[in-house]
Amino acid sequence: MKKLKKYIGESNFITIFENGIHLIKDGYYILRGDKGSVISGDEKKNDGILIKINSDYYLFEMNENFRNSNVLHDNLMKYNRINLKHISKEEYDNYSM
Repeated sequence: MKKLKKYIGESNFITIFENGIHLIKDGYYILRGDKGSVISGDEKKNDGILIKINSDYYLFEMNENFRNSNVLHDNLMKYNRINLKHISKEEYDNYSM
């Protein structure tokens, strides 16, 4: 996983949940991790309405090796909400540089 200094692009991300990580298909993705203050919901599960949101963006390729490592899970634990966007190989290469 490579943390991006900035992300310029469309904001059409799909929110995923902890139990849905194994459903992510192979391919190239940008992950947006949102950190914020939970104002309702279960704070232990980090769900509910968030305020004062700060987002970090990561670039990664989902494949069998990555899926079976703890890298994705370890990075997810520090965020209140995880969002994914599938990107093309060309976009992945552009962000990799």
